[in-house]
Amino acid sequence: MNERVFHGGPEALRSQARMELMEVDRVVALSIENLAITSVLDVGTGTAIFAEAFAKNDIKTAGIDINDKMVAEAQRMVPQGEFKIGSAENIPFDNGAFDLIFFGHVLHEADDMVKALSEARRV
Repeated sequence: MNERVFHGGPEALRSQARMELMEVDRVVALSIENLAITSVLDVGTGTAIFAEAFAKNDIKTAGIDINDKMVAEAQRMVPQGEFKIGSAENIPFDNGAFDLIFFGHVLHEADDMVKALSEARRV
C-alpha cells in the first residue's frame, strides 16, 4: 500500500474542525498578498480545499495529486480548474506554467523534497 496516498474519504479532509484549523482563507490571502498572481498550482490538492479558495480569488487554478479519487473530487469541487494525477517530484505541467506553486500540508510527504522544490521552481 502506498503510504503517500490518503486512504480516507473526502469528507475527512473537509470536516468542519479540520477546515477551521487550517484557516484556508487566511493562508490563501497571505500567499497572494502584494503579489500579481494570476495562476496557481496546488500540489497534493486532495479535495481542492486550497485550490477552491484560490479560484474564489479569480486566480486560474490547477492541482495535482497522486490519488486518482482525490483528483476526481478536486475537479468536482473546482470545475473550472485543471487537475491531473502527478507527484511533487514529477509535475505534469510545462516550464513556467504558474505564478505560484502551493504546497499545503504535503511537502513532508515527498520522497525527495529537493526534487519536489526543483520541480516547483521549473513550473
